[in-house]
Amino acid sequence: MNYISDAQVRAARSLLRWGQEDLERSSGISATTIRTIENGGSITSRTADKLRAAFEQSGIEFLEDDGVKWRNDVCVIYRGADCFEKLFDDIAYSVKKSGGDIVCVASSQEIMMEFSGLPQRNNLERLDIVYELADIKCVVAESMEPSVLHTLFELRSLPQSFIGSPQTYIVYGNKYAHLVRTGVGKFIIVVYDLALTAKSYRSHFDYLWDAALLKQAVAPKKRIAK
Repeated sequence: MNYISDAQVRAARSLLRWGQEDLERSSGISATTIRTIENGGSITSRTADKLRAAFEQSGIEFLEDDGVKWRNDVCVIYRGADCFEKLFDDIAYSVKKSGGDIVCVASSQEIMMEFSGLPQRNNLERLDIVYELADIKCVVAESMEPSVLHTLFELRSLPQSFIGSPQTYIVYGNKYAHLVRTGVGKFIIVVYDLALTAKSYRSHFDYLWDAALLKQAVAPKKRIAK
């Protein structure tokens, strides 16, 4: 039996940003059983094997001291003034290798402006390179006014309350990246090379993308003042 503790299950889910239902889909173990285990309930060897396999296939490494961590080969962190340049270079390389489009959920227009290098326009050359390789779609978590972003991406918007916790992520190839703002114009970008988790994030994006279209379709028309 591959031992796994309740604390490790909770910690591994937290690293992956998985809910119990996400773990259910990945492992085949019911969410009810997962809740029981995380509350200190007993676990069979078959269940432990399935849970460990699901986590390990998603890049989690189990430690002897009852802890967990990312495997060293699945996570890269970009910091500093050139973090977006490094991200664009990795996007271009990954899309050339794996194909597919690029999708993004952004917590604000401001973050997407900085991602694009606006207003200084310092990332537009790299953005043009990416455009030649793939379409870029983005759901922005706010009500959007017309802006230059509409000329750079295919955009839709939803209220933050609909999307959930504030976050900005980008999915490309078999990777996904989290953009974390640490100050004005300062970011840390964490890139994960995890195909299964990237697929899960892409499914989340597809759900929001379709919901944003439905929202636009049923939005009431503005009355024209007479």
